[in-house]
Amino acid sequence: MKMTWPKIFGSSSEDNSLPLYDASTVAGLQRFFGLYPAPTLAENGIHSVANGTSNDQCAAGSQGPTENGTVGSAGAEHNGTVVGAGVGARAGAKPKCYIVRNKWWFHLFSMGAMLGDDVFYFMIFPMAVANLSWWATRRMFILWGICMYIGQASKELLKWPRPSEPPVVRLERRYFMEYGMPSTHAMVGTLMPFTYLAATWNHYEYSHTLGTLLACSWTLLVCFSRLYKGMHFILDLVVGVTLTAVLMLLIWPWLDVIDHFQLTHPQAPLVIISTAVFLCICYPSHNGVAATRADTITILGSVSGTLCGFWLLHRAGMVPDVVEPLGGVIAWPGLGVAGVMFLKYAFCQVLALAVYLSTRALLLQAIPVVFNTEINENTKKLLFVELPYRYITFLVLLFSTYTICPVVFAKLGV
Repeated sequence: MKMTWPKIFGSSSEDNSLPLYDASTVAGLQRFFGLYPAPTLAENGIHSVANGTSNDQCAAGSQGPTENGTVGSAGAEHNGTVVGAGVGARAGAKPKCYIVRNKWWFHLFSMGAMLGDDVFYFMIFPMAVANLSWWATRRMFILWGICMYIGQASKELLKWPRPSEPPVVRLERRYFMEYGMPSTHAMVGTLMPFTYLAATWNHYEYSHTLGTLLACSWTLLVCFSRLYKGMHFILDLVVGVTLTAVLMLLIWPWLDVIDHFQLTHPQAPLVIISTAVFLCICYPSHNGVAATRADTITILGSVSGTLCGFWLLHRAGMVPDVVEPLGGVIAWPGLGVAGVMFLKYAFCQVLALAVYLSTRALLLQAIPVVFNTEINENTKKLLFVELPYRYITFLVLLFSTYTICPVVFAKLGV
């Protein structure tokens, strides 16, 4: 078979034959795990859908994506019976877009896909400040910000499409407007577990075999979930994992220097925030709009808030692991310790939710006044609205969580 290579920049068609870059392979894996297109896809003559467009007939049959990226009611068949399409679907008003013949795989890969989505971030970041190693957490945030910025910007530069539907069944409509190369789900699914593994390897006592197995399983679950969801080619995932591994190897020797600077330098918050805002402004876009820019601004705002929070804690003398991690034995907690950990985590979650809602509400009132622009789905995509709306929200959210929670825990002695 003749192999043609897409343009490095600006390729937007799927008429490219690259190794591991084949929609029929992705569709075959979906069928293997029990995911099939509903008969209405073929009966209604639905044509191939590429990036930047939506399959209206399928979209009519779904409630749209939830926060963790899964489809609400696009119709799932369990044991041969279609469920979730609603009464309107049975009456013929809403076509069914896919059929699930193996419920176990569907839920497993839905969980795997969640490990790279907003809901997971909202769950893991309060857990990190409440119960995980701050030493490892700071390094994870630094790597997360750098790797995700490079990965997200690469999508806008390369413009390589996601698999077309059909033959693939695409389950996450929230990402339809984004390009697919590289897979940033694969990137975050690699950097998070392996950063914690590498940062604790020589400092904490635990089963390294079990830790390595869990990290590899995490990465594989996230990668396979992207194939199952029909959102990436295999090549997208291979490049995402490889790019993350290379970036981690290049950045890791400098992490101690970066961490020491952001904790101890008097002007560190100014450098962190100005660098993040500059990167947001310079983010690649087309006519001032970029599909991945919103998530990138959210990530940079979160990283900025976290690092500035740790800087303030250090100024208050509350960061005990500036030079090296605390160390110790990682073991299953007893019932009492587990209860305290849960209460700490719950407090962080409640605080984060309260800060997020209040900050968001305040900005929704302030931005239209400052910029004399109504905030709607169209204006939210403009940089002068998107940047303050998202960056300030998550800067304040993570800064508050990573400063208030440790102070409260210290006062309570937990």
